[in-house]
Amino acid sequence: MKTLTTIIKKIYQEEPLSIQYLEQGLTNDNYLLTFPDKQHVIRLPKPGNIDLFDYHLEALVLEQIKDLNLDVHTLYYNADSGIKISNYIPNAKHFSPEYIVEATNLIKKLHQSKIHVQKTFDIQAHFNQYQHRNITPLFNTSFAHGFIDKAKTLSHENHVLCHNDCVEGNFLFTQTDSYLIDYEYAMENHPYFDLMSLITENDIQDPEQRRLIYDTYFDDDEIIDDEALFIFEIAQHVLWCEWASFMYNEHHDQIYYDIAQLKYQRLLEAWNKHKPGEII
Repeated sequence: MKTLTTIIKKIYQEEPLSIQYLEQGLTNDNYLLTFPDKQHVIRLPKPGNIDLFDYHLEALVLEQIKDLNLDVHTLYYNADSGIKISNYIPNAKHFSPEYIVEATNLIKKLHQSKIHVQKTFDIQAHFNQYQHRNITPLFNTSFAHGFIDKAKTLSHENHVLCHNDCVEGNFLFTQTDSYLIDYEYAMENHPYFDLMSLITENDIQDPEQRRLIYDTYFDDDEIIDDEALFIFEIAQHVLWCEWASFMYNEHHDQIYYDIAQLKYQRLLEAWNKHKPGEII
C-alpha cells in the first residue's frame, strides 16, 4: 500500500478518506478512492505488464474516442506507466447475459466510429510474446496454432478500431448508461475478433444468446461469414489459454489457472464440434 499512497500523494493535493481494493481486473490492480466530495478509481498495472502494452497508444485511443461516450471519463492518465484515474460509477453492474444487446451495441458503436490509429492488433506477435514468457505451459494447444496465423491474415484484410478485450469486467451498466472501459488492447482488428471476444471471454455457450449477438450486430441483409467466426473462436481460445498460462507461472494466482483450463476445455469442444479439418 505504501507505493499506492505515494502515487496518490503525487497526483492529488489531498489524501482519500478510504482506499478499497476492487476485485475486477486481470492485468491491473484497481482501487476505489473515496474523498469527501468524490469517488475515483485508480488503475495500477501489474509489474508483469512490462512490454505487454503500449500505453502511449492507449492514450491516443482514449483521446480519439472521448466524444463517443463509450468510456467512463478519464481524469488522469500517465502514458509512461499506464496509471489511470477515472470517475467511479456507483451501483454499476458488469456483463451478464441480460446485457447482451447493450454490450453488442457498445462494440458496434466503436466499430462504426471510423476511427483509425494506424496500428493493427497482431495476434501472432501477442501469442509469440506470451509463449516466449511461458516457461511451463499448462496445456498443449499446438494442434490449433495454425489458427493464430489464419486470424492474423483475416485481421489485415478487414479491420476497424476494436477493443480486443471484451471481458466481463470491461463492461459497466447502470439503469441509464452503458460503458465499455479499459482500452489497453485497443487497436485496429477484424470486427469479428470483438464479437468472438464477447462470446468466448464471457463463455457464452447458448446458441440463442450467440444468435442474439449476431442479430444485434449485423444488418438484416448482411452475410455472416461463419468460417471466419470459427477461426477467431479457435484463435482466441489458443491465445488466451497461452496468456493465462504465462500469467499463472508469473503470479501463481489460481484465477489464471482456472482461465487457462476453461480456455483449453472450450478449445477442445469447439474443435471437435466444428470438425476443423473440413475448412483448413
